[in-house]
Amino acid sequence: MRAGGRPAGRRPGRSTTRAQILAAARRQFAAKGYERASLRAIATDAGVDQRLVTHFFGSKHGIFLAAMALPVDPSALVAEVAAAGVQGMGERLARRWVTIWDSAEGRHLVGVLRAAVSNERAARMMREVFVHLVLRQLVRTLDLDQPDRRAAQVASQLFGLVLVRYVVRLEPVASMTPDEIAAWMGPTLQRYLEDGEAGGRRRRQKDGEARTLR
Repeated sequence: MRAGGRPAGRRPGRSTTRAQILAAARRQFAAKGYERASLRAIATDAGVDQRLVTHFFGSKHGIFLAAMALPVDPSALVAEVAAAGVQGMGERLARRWVTIWDSAEGRHLVGVLRAAVSNERAARMMREVFVHLVLRQLVRTLDLDQPDRRAAQVASQLFGLVLVRYVVRLEPVASMTPDEIAAWMGPTLQRYLEDGEAGGRRRRQKDGEARTLR
């Protein structure tokens, strides 16, 4: 025993506090989503001062990345895939998507995906990351019409792919290389990004302009 009757032993330190904050952040993001969760609420949930949250993680974006243990920053992923414009984006997105899930750092996402099938909180976390922070932002970065609808259609293909490749492990999809996946899936994603009612109007307009020039 120490003086004053306190038991000897290590006091809760940096690692314990950080883990405590991360656990609170996961609860807040799962319950409220990214937009509604706040640093103040996370700090209150963790029983710490809000300044300690910013000390460890810098911002809400930073603590969200840490809480999800993401292998890539969503904003960096959007910038990378969108850099060359909409042309060829389907293949770039499919290839990058597979390399993320194939990586050692991304393997834990399969566990999150399995949980999301039957657990609404896990499903919400998955939506927040890949639909709200990646796909919708990607579509909006290119100033495409109907961004929510396009993002949802792309998500249906990408999440279907990861279920088949990593959970069901259906061959030959489970063994295909990222380039092979991109070649097969890219055109479908491209159609969701460019087609639709507005896309059809653009194509008809271009066809009309081409006939006028002849």
